[in-house]
Amino acid sequence: MTEIEIDLDAVVKGLAEVSDRPAEEILKEIEGLQAEFGYNVAGAIATWKSDNKFLIAADRKEYLARVIAVETPRVATIDGVPTPVGNVHFVYDDPETGEPTFNVTTCWGQDRIDELYTLFELGNSYLFKARINNKGYLAWIRGAEPKEGAPEIDSIGAVAIGDLVNVIDRYEFVKGWIGRMISPKGVKLGFELDDLGMSPPLTVWFGGQYSKMTPEQVQDAMLMTNSGANVAVYGYVSGTENEVRMSASSIWFL
Repeated sequence: MTEIEIDLDAVVKGLAEVSDRPAEEILKEIEGLQAEFGYNVAGAIATWKSDNKFLIAADRKEYLARVIAVETPRVATIDGVPTPVGNVHFVYDDPETGEPTFNVTTCWGQDRIDELYTLFELGNSYLFKARINNKGYLAWIRGAEPKEGAPEIDSIGAVAIGDLVNVIDRYEFVKGWIGRMISPKGVKLGFELDDLGMSPPLTVWFGGQYSKMTPEQVQDAMLMTNSGANVAVYGYVSGTENEVRMSASSIWFL
């Protein structure tokens, strides 16, 4: 059987583009497979792709996104093993619709947490390539570089507090005015937020044992939150139809 002639350099160049690995490294690894196992070119390429399939994402798109929350990592149990997990949240104009969109990427394991938490600084704007996974979240983020132009918080429309009952167990973005402070034992841990609609105010928690915010953010919130302040909040919506609440991931003072 005649072997099909394969342009290895062209294949390696394509693999470098979809995996964000240097072409020189990929070529060296493919040639290493040939030398060690005696594979032909096609076999070595196929084996390399099998070994690196988690890196390959041919459907990545470019996102110009602002980091709006870098949550304090938590510990999850995966296959019986405690594993650190962190979330980095973004807002960007959707590449297809142009609409401001909130989304998150999850960092599984300390190495990935260290990588992305070092790379992405809260409040800054970045250009990167990523794909949307089967849960609708950002994944396989590669090639992030600082670049201005992502949506600004004060220009983004918010969900009406009365509509949060329809998005329980999701992250959302709201704006409004602080009413009563929530201060168990004299320590500020949250507040009631109202957007002057006809719904009851929203209970927002920012402090306490299960806070999603960094210690620095919590300290700032304790110092700056007061009745009458105009704020925007991004956080996780929970509760029931009769008692909706939000665990804040970030708070902005407008």
